[in-house]
Amino acid sequence: MRASWFLFALLLGVAPLCPAGAEVIPVPMADGADDPTQTFLWESPHPKAVLIMIPGGEGHIGLQPGKTDLGGIYSRVFKPLSEPAQSSGNLHVVIFGSPYALPTDPVFPTSRISSDHQRRIESVVRFYRQRFGMPAWLQGHSNGAISVAEFIRTHRDLVAGAILSSSRVGVKVGADVGLPILFLHHRRDACSKANPAADVDIYESLRAAGKTDVDFAWVDGGTAGRGDVCHAGYHMFLGSEEDAYRAVDRFIAGR
Repeated sequence: MRASWFLFALLLGVAPLCPAGAEVIPVPMADGADDPTQTFLWESPHPKAVLIMIPGGEGHIGLQPGKTDLGGIYSRVFKPLSEPAQSSGNLHVVIFGSPYALPTDPVFPTSRISSDHQRRIESVVRFYRQRFGMPAWLQGHSNGAISVAEFIRTHRDLVAGAILSSSRVGVKVGADVGLPILFLHHRRDACSKANPAADVDIYESLRAAGKTDVDFAWVDGGTAGRGDVCHAGYHMFLGSEEDAYRAVDRFIAGR
């Protein structure tokens, strides 16, 4: 009997090393109108903040109730941030799923700054801040960086900081944003819509202004993969995912 209790206590002791849960959670609009926004949550066993990731591309990742895991960049780069075995594990990780496709547009994805899209981000941020009672960070990847840059321009009071990874050309961040911001790029990203040099210029401008806690992290290694360079390989941190998520982990942990 004592051996059984000892084993039970031991299992309780190691249980926190695993994520508390993973599930799709619908988030109602703040004003109660329209359909809810589907989100995917990986819970951390000992969280200090919530990271909400806004995907790139068309932003519509087809989240359905009952789904318990995600593949691709989500499981490779974001899930580890909730797992103590791979990172500090101090982040609840939320993936934002647009209920409809957001047109990418060859020049600038205006869908990312639309009223409905921004209202949905606001609803998700408010929902998870209230649910966990913790600061919320936003990460926008590729086209998602446009979404996040617009959100922190108009709702900077709702978030603790932002990460802009593989940013789409056209991202604008004002010198007075007053939030910690990390720019994250792969040094060999060949996607023509994600010119890292443009973000280097923004970073240098923000640093010179001295009003924003800003950093820039390069990712090396990995593989080019196959297919469209804007949907695979270096642009998605293929093979270099650990460097990518550790850069995010360090930045948030240091603030």
